[in-house]
Amino acid sequence: MKIILNHKSCLTKDEFLLFLEEYKKIDTNKHEVVLCPSSCYFPYCEGLLLGSQDISQFEKGAYTGEIGGELLKNFSVSYVLIRHGERVLKMNETLDISKEKLKRAFEIGLVPILCVGETEEEHKKDYLSLFEKTLDQLLEGRKEKDYIIAYEPYYATGTSKNPGREEIEKVVSFLKEKYQRPVLYGGNVSLDNIKELKEIDQIDGFLLGRLSLNPTKLKKFFEEL
Repeated sequence: MKIILNHKSCLTKDEFLLFLEEYKKIDTNKHEVVLCPSSCYFPYCEGLLLGSQDISQFEKGAYTGEIGGELLKNFSVSYVLIRHGERVLKMNETLDISKEKLKRAFEIGLVPILCVGETEEEHKKDYLSLFEKTLDQLLEGRKEKDYIIAYEPYYATGTSKNPGREEIEKVVSFLKEKYQRPVLYGGNVSLDNIKELKEIDQIDGFLLGRLSLNPTKLKKFFEEL
């Protein structure tokens, strides 16, 4: 399975170095694990498979505060999250901006992890059509490229509200059949629900948030997986 560890903007330098020390002791050999730390910690991650939490919509140049794809490649980053729910809901990232970011990722040779999800209100409607519309617009003219899809129901992220197994199976099956790409699940994955989630055959891996920050829990997660 492919496991993405999204640290978001959570750990101080000392906390991250302590995490790395413990993380390297965990047996992850049966899975492909992509670590997505805060970008300022990339220099400490030599030898690890890395992903970026974001990418600039712009090419290299005079864009203060932006981190372009060329700069990410300098640190041997291989993957990049595109349109994560927090960027959509908290940073108001538009679909046009996400599309430019995806273009940059493809140009520089990064593998995008395209995130789709829905709010509680959207969940009451035809949210599968919403996912299809979003992905079709993002991938316009680029569907043959290499990418991964991650389903992260917005209303579940960071909460204890999870879709039922049948709902998850419905979404993952729809996305796999439509786009013929690996599909990860990222809605509040925890030690409490991993036994049930891993039984869903269609899931190709997991996008972890809070769980990815705790080496002790992460070790138990891989033991359960």
